[in-house]
Amino acid sequence: MVDSPDSGDVPRAVARVGLPALAGAIAWLGLAGPAEAKKAKKKRKKKRKAKKRKVKSPKKPAATATAAATTATATSTPSATATPSATSTTSTSTPTSTASAEATSTTSTTTATSTATSTAVDVAHLCARFTGGWTAAQADAIAAAGGPLAWFDAQLTPGSVPESALAAAAPSWYPLLTDTPAQRRAQEAASTADAWQYAVQLGNLTLMRRIASNRQVFEAMVEFLSDHLHIPVTADGWHWRQDYDAIIRAGALGSFSDLLVEASLSGAMLTYLGTATSTATTANENHARELLELHTVGVGYYTEADVRATAKILSGWTCNAWSSPAVWDPTYVDSRHDKTAVSVQGFTSDGSGRAGQTAKDFLTALARHPNTARRLMTKLATRFVSDSPSATLIADLVAVYQAADTDLVPVLEALVRHPEFAASARAKVRTPMSDFVATVRALGITVQAPGSSDDAAHELVYGYSDGLPYSWPRPDGRPDNADAYTSGGRMINSFRTHACLLGGWWPTGNIAYRDLGDFLPDLTSGKVTVADYAHYASQKLLGHDADDVTVGAFAEAIGMTTATVLKTGMWQVPALGSWLGLRGLSVLLDHPLHLTH
Repeated sequence: MVDSPDSGDVPRAVARVGLPALAGAIAWLGLAGPAEAKKAKKKRKKKRKAKKRKVKSPKKPAATATAAATTATATSTPSATATPSATSTTSTSTPTSTASAEATSTTSTTTATSTATSTAVDVAHLCARFTGGWTAAQADAIAAAGGPLAWFDAQLTPGSVPESALAAAAPSWYPLLTDTPAQRRAQEAASTADAWQYAVQLGNLTLMRRIASNRQVFEAMVEFLSDHLHIPVTADGWHWRQDYDAIIRAGALGSFSDLLVEASLSGAMLTYLGTATSTATTANENHARELLELHTVGVGYYTEADVRATAKILSGWTCNAWSSPAVWDPTYVDSRHDKTAVSVQGFTSDGSGRAGQTAKDFLTALARHPNTARRLMTKLATRFVSDSPSATLIADLVAVYQAADTDLVPVLEALVRHPEFAASARAKVRTPMSDFVATVRALGITVQAPGSSDDAAHELVYGYSDGLPYSWPRPDGRPDNADAYTSGGRMINSFRTHACLLGGWWPTGNIAYRDLGDFLPDLTSGKVTVADYAHYASQKLLGHDADDVTVGAFAEAIGMTTATVLKTGMWQVPALGSWLGLRGLSVLLDHPLHLTH
């Protein structure tokens, strides 16, 4: 993250250059200084009170009152859950500004209704949460599938979804990823490739899939589970990290119990968290602690005795990249297993190890544990619904998870049909990485097969100001709340990213940028105003109409009024396809409608 001005100066600086909507966006996202933040808070509170008075007015016709009450419910953030979790959550206010309300109410995207719950699911909202970001093509694909819920249900069987040509071709662009762990060790020893180069290729492939895949729900779950069962791409165990990615992908829409077994006993996890070094007399407790604290039951739901017992159960499983000969396949060695009889979290071992089966049975039991269900469902709801999911939502998802014996597909089906999901639009802040992916998709940028190591396909990981995919340095995975992504520095870096992608400045080499003139409506009628242009561009980029404040900022950014009629003979019109259009379109990409999802 680059250095940035004091956050209190950001909204004032933005306002001075003539972009009042962005100043409001910064204040809403929590980047304003104390004075600005206080004013913004008062304004939001005043509007909420006015809305409540309007809803309760006895003079309002019944049907209208019901609609207003529904709107008020849909724009409120769900109450925070009281359930403890190993990671803290931060409540994020849903915007109550005229801009957000109008953008939500005037969206032209369609909705579908679940016959089971009668909960409407908005296309743009579903795209924002379970794809790399809204595009007109994505909205068309959802409509062609029969609507949001029909499309979503089909996505849960990714093998039945034809993959895009780009996503299918992308793995061949990153040849290092086909190396075996032994070949990676040999490359490291010969100084021809190291952990960083493998991490960059995996990161670029990950971004390509998030941008171009037709199996978007699958990719969203791969990201979620990679974060939950996190192993940094350059940490000890990196020789197996690409294989670990394959394990996550294979289990992303299966049962969590199966995935937990495979991930926990993988070469990457055994090495990273230390079980590989355990012996019959000295069991490494690090893996045991992270398994209980991060991957399953969570903080406050295990004891130190549980940690010691878990380490004994896992002991015997090993691999070693540095021994002679190296042990590449995770293997159970009975002579390394601590044969002490133990009990932990309701599971009892007689200490025999049973050729490694005891550890597998224990991991399966942990995945089924009620506290694991609570923790995993809390994290799933936090990722896909809001920073503070309600206790009701979590309880509902836990019930489905347990009834389905840890199968994740029924859980996802229940989540998108839950009223709280439908009411959570714009309740999440995009990470810098997801903002980059969403911007590439919104602008219709096409990354092509690379011809050299400097081409765009090899530079995607440097396209935003954040770390490589899966590079978070701790085993807890990246933060999943607004506080981590709403600093002034982050905002400024995102604005720069948007400008680079709009201008086609970087990355370069075998990448097709869209002509900005494509976001300009047909002017042949001689009646198209700047306001019409702003609405048209907003629909094409974000899937929403622009509100009046944003239209005003858009007009000011290009040096015109909202009522100015755009005619083909004007000198500004050709410039709207390049530098001048960049200024206007930046207002839309720098807006909360794009920076949240």
